[in-house]
Amino acid sequence: MTTMNPSRRRNRHRGIALVLVVMVMALAAILGYAMLSGSAVQATASSNAVAAATARAQAESGIHYAMYYLMNDTLPAPGITWSNVTFSTVHPAATIPGNVTIVVGPIVNHCCSVVATGSSGASEGGGAVTRTITAEVLVGTPLQINEAGAFDGNVTVGSTFSFKSTAANVPAVSSTSTVTNNGAISGNISAASVNGSGTHTGGTNITAPSLSPAPSSSGNVTDFTQKYIYQGVVCTPVLISATVSSNTSLAPTPSNPLGIYYTAGNLGISTGKTLTVNGTLVVQGTMNNTGSVSITPVSPTASTNMPALVVDNKLTITGASRSLIANGVVYVAGGITGSGATGTSTIQINGALLVTSNAVSGYSGAMSVTYNSASTNIPNFDVTDWNPTAGIKIISWSE
Repeated sequence: MTTMNPSRRRNRHRGIALVLVVMVMALAAILGYAMLSGSAVQATASSNAVAAATARAQAESGIHYAMYYLMNDTLPAPGITWSNVTFSTVHPAATIPGNVTIVVGPIVNHCCSVVATGSSGASEGGGAVTRTITAEVLVGTPLQINEAGAFDGNVTVGSTFSFKSTAANVPAVSSTSTVTNNGAISGNISAASVNGSGTHTGGTNITAPSLSPAPSSSGNVTDFTQKYIYQGVVCTPVLISATVSSNTSLAPTPSNPLGIYYTAGNLGISTGKTLTVNGTLVVQGTMNNTGSVSITPVSPTASTNMPALVVDNKLTITGASRSLIANGVVYVAGGITGSGATGTSTIQINGALLVTSNAVSGYSGAMSVTYNSASTNIPNFDVTDWNPTAGIKIISWSE
């Protein structure tokens, strides 16, 4: 039988105790490190959150800083960059952490882009946190069109025509001269004189407008064929063929998000063909419709709109069973005319009709114009109404 020396047994117990002590100390060290590390991570996250908020606040301040200068018309030239702008307080005097770089783009059709990149300055770990905000800013006052039908001269409302406005301060028909009503007008008539055998309901005859209710010429209408800024990006309207010879649909694209299409001269819609536009159509000449046209403009925001149709010369309806439906503002510089047997043709406008001269002649089909305030707030439609210091408005914002 083998027996263990008592001293060896004691040494063995001491060795096990030492291992246990070392293990406990190692575990304690690991737990301590984890706690310290967790606290450090939490402190870093908290610091970075503050830095991110600082950077965003700097960027937002940059947008408003640019708007102040735009509103006060003190920019030295269209398109400018301010680098590393800092802000401070007066009471108490202190410099706000971080800075912002502001890029103001050129003013195109009274709109410009403002890109502000805010920086927090140093953050936990030494690096700066940045945030960028891009805004599209309308410089000037939008034109709210306040007539269902606006004519710069005499106008005869034919027996198959109707004009309607339910707003007390928005005439159904407005003219600087005489309105001859042989059709149906619902709402106020604002004109120098009113006569005719038609019906007039829901309003009275009020004073003639002191200013021409429609733009005095196509040259005074904003040139919607030019490049425009949308959500901070420069976009390009699309030139189309002078003849629509097949059924055609035009819609917004990534490079033309407002769906602006135009001709460099006259536009003809071939007999029996359909043109559908989800956007804006600009005709830099005469538009001759022997088919069917339907236009619904894109709304950049909930409070501003694009026009449906802008015609720099005449709008002509040729033949029977032709149609024009426009869900927005229609501007015709040279008047609406008819050619041939137009008695079964229709013009339907849900928005407003603006005509500079010659009003309506030779067209015997139906015409229905209903004022719609939701589609008549067009930024600077008439450039003569534009005042660069009258106001400023953000119409898109992205970050």
